[in-house]
Amino acid sequence: PPMSSAAPKSPFASSGDKKDSGDEKDSDSIDYKKLLTKFYKENNPAKVAEVDASLVKYKGREADMFVALAKKYNKPNALNEVFEARVKDFDKSDWLALLKLYLGVFNPSRVDQAETMIAKYKGKERQMFKAFAARWYACDPSDDSNKSDNAPKSTVTSQPTKSSLSAPAPAAPAPAPAASFGFGSGVASSLP
Repeated sequence: PPMSSAAPKSPFASSGDKKDSGDEKDSDSIDYKKLLTKFYKENNPAKVAEVDASLVKYKGREADMFVALAKKYNKPNALNEVFEARVKDFDKSDWLALLKLYLGVFNPSRVDQAETMIAKYKGKERQMFKAFAARWYACDPSDDSNKSDNAPKSTVTSQPTKSSLSAPAPAAPAPAPAASFGFGSGVASSLP
């Protein structure tokens, strides 16, 4: 049979890449509307009515919006749950693949720079992920500090539990270490 001429789906696709933000989503896309609605229901129910307007305003920059929301509300990045679902059965010893997956969720516009980043920070990959996690209020896929030496690496040990979300999160580290990697969120501090 003839081969399909369609390009294979990327595991790093996001709904921000789609021309139509309708209800139809492929299995690799991120349902930003669902995540934003859930985030607002938990943190500011009055804003639920503004979800669609926010998604229009931040179209193509949804990951940046979630960073800004996490910072504003001092909460973990809502995209953590997307990353955690995708990384479950992932080979965490492959730094490049892990970085592509991580960027695909938390900074999709930088996925094409993953190889350059890995080369630049060879031997310092854990520090790179730690800096990104601090800057994006995201989970740290390289943090396996709570696991025994013979256990497989944890995907996300820094993700707060539901019970800890009610307590104030510790202050985020100063952005200076993350700034050295040069990948800020680029979102104005004004959010709906």
